[in-house]
Amino acid sequence: MIARSRASLLAAIRSPLGRTGEQAGPGSGTPLSTLPPPQFFVVGTQKGGTTSLYEYLKPHPRIVLSDVKEHHFFDQHYDEGLAWYQAQFPVLDASAGEITGDFTPLYMFHPHAIERMVRHHPQARVIVLLRNPVDRAFSHYNHAVRLGNEQRSFTVAIAEEPAMIERELARMAADHSYFGLEYQRHSYLSRGLYADQLLRLFQHYPRRQVLVAQSERLFQDPVAVLERIHEFLGLESHRPDAFSVHNQNRYAGMDPALRDRLRAYFEEPNRQLFELLGERFDWD
Repeated sequence: MIARSRASLLAAIRSPLGRTGEQAGPGSGTPLSTLPPPQFFVVGTQKGGTTSLYEYLKPHPRIVLSDVKEHHFFDQHYDEGLAWYQAQFPVLDASAGEITGDFTPLYMFHPHAIERMVRHHPQARVIVLLRNPVDRAFSHYNHAVRLGNEQRSFTVAIAEEPAMIERELARMAADHSYFGLEYQRHSYLSRGLYADQLLRLFQHYPRRQVLVAQSERLFQDPVAVLERIHEFLGLESHRPDAFSVHNQNRYAGMDPALRDRLRAYFEEPNRQLFELLGERFDWD
């Protein structure tokens, strides 16, 4: 649960600069390369373009990424200890300004991950990609089907989701070592309730250390979004050779009536998100 009221958090978080892109910045001015690895995190959202962003950032001469995209330390492997975690990253040349990142999109949604992150990496930069929650939910569902983790219809799965989420959250609250595999795999609609997840993130990280970008814009204008991210990380601009869309799956479209129902379901949560960010995303 979020302790402070939404109104008080909004007042504390909203920047006088207004728009999301203008709020994001390098913060204290401390070079990221002087911080322990990883110096930046991409914490969400699943099926929101995090794999593509990983591939777009990988060619940058000052970004050295491990072959493992998602480390799942702060949600699944926290008991392994910080030394184990930092050993998962490449050796960096701080004199050359090299940095590395952890691209685990479950962190933003996991109830304990952000609090654990800030305990060890309070000066890190945090990047969030947000996709239309209707499209994200259906893509997540089809991803689970493709992996053999889902046998129910989409309609049945989302109907049964609230009880599962309540059950899993109660267990994770009682046992912080419990990972919650069902919570990870079948949180189709819940992951799209972005405002509450961002409020939790902003309780732990100053707004200037967080960059929020719309996933659709990453694919519509990857150069512009990538330049924002490079600037946010204190890096010079660098374009990869190609902007292919990665980890994209093909599946049958959603029933139009169900899409209308989900659009209505997310209308108020999206309004709260846009109020929080001071910016509207062009989601239909």
